[in-house]
Amino acid sequence: MIVLQETTAWPEGDQCPNNIYIFKVKPDRTGQCVAYIKRGETKVIKFSKPMALDMRHRTFEAVK
Repeated sequence: MIVLQETTAWPEGDQCPNNIYIFKVKPDRTGQCVAYIKRGETKVIKFSKPMALDMRHRTFEAVK
């Protein structure tokens, strides 16, 4: 599992929160996200099937 924290600086600021995303394999331009954690929370929200997440124009950092 690959866990990435989004660090994108959005023009909308806090109106567009950066969440933590969980992938089965390291994503390229488009990643298959299997779960995520909302900013400020600890509960993992799993998808019933992987969701395509467009990685272009967004920045991420690995979470240990």
